[in-house]
Amino acid sequence: MKHTIIFLACTCLIACNNSTSTRDSSASTNQSYEAKVMSVEETEKLNPSKFLKADGTYNENFWGDKFKLRGTVTNNATVARFKDIHIEVIFYSKTDTELGRETYVLYERVKPHQTINFEWKLNKPNGSVKKMNWNVISATAE
Repeated sequence: MKHTIIFLACTCLIACNNSTSTRDSSASTNQSYEAKVMSVEETEKLNPSKFLKADGTYNENFWGDKFKLRGTVTNNATVARFKDIHIEVIFYSKTDTELGRETYVLYERVKPHQTINFEWKLNKPNGSVKKMNWNVISATAE
């Protein structure tokens, strides 16, 4: 009889501990998942230029004093949203010599995995600008 009671008590203790460790393990898994998501979001928010990509096309206007830039910005982040995107435009000569840089702000919001379009008319800086390129240099995380 004594052995049966001791056996039942041990069995109950083992079952209770397993149940608690399963709950703890599940809670720990959820916490580690949330920590990973938070770290991904923090990483994305701290490095907007790594996750925002600018692309598009351009052409000179009829008078040759301006460029018409038809661009896109794509947010490749998993969870971070951005707004007020700073785009640096670099102007080049026909021999690929850099003639100047200008920073413009795109006052739009872009969600994760979203692409937005924009169109700008840009004045050419002094010199014989024939080419240009652009990229995202910063943005505000939401």
